[in-house]
Amino acid sequence: MLKVAIIGIGKQGWDNILPSLAQIKTISTVATCDIDKNKADLAARNYGAKSYCDYKKMIENEELDAIIVASYPNVHYNVTKLALEKGIAIFIEKPPTFTLEELETLGKDTFNSLVEHCKETGDH
Repeated sequence: MLKVAIIGIGKQGWDNILPSLAQIKTISTVATCDIDKNKADLAARNYGAKSYCDYKKMIENEELDAIIVASYPNVHYNVTKLALEKGIAIFIEKPPTFTLEELETLGKDTFNSLVEHCKETGDH
């Protein structure tokens, strides 16, 4: 079972992402995160997850296989960078970052992370 969290419980997260995840039998939504505690709590109650208002605490406390980033674009970079550093797979809602420079940095970080993974595991 893949343990997934969602960051950002806005219209897209509530209307589309969470219901879609609930339909996939191999995915468990284990955490929801939003700066609005009421949104995070409501989503967590409805989907059997733990609620967070701080994505850093969520990433630190949960054993996650993947994170769906559906928050405001100005936080996509920081969330994604931390998830990559922790080896967590990500799906980022568009736009992936606020600036082209942030996107280029994430691309380089992702490439380097994949190369390191291949060296460690022998997967080529």
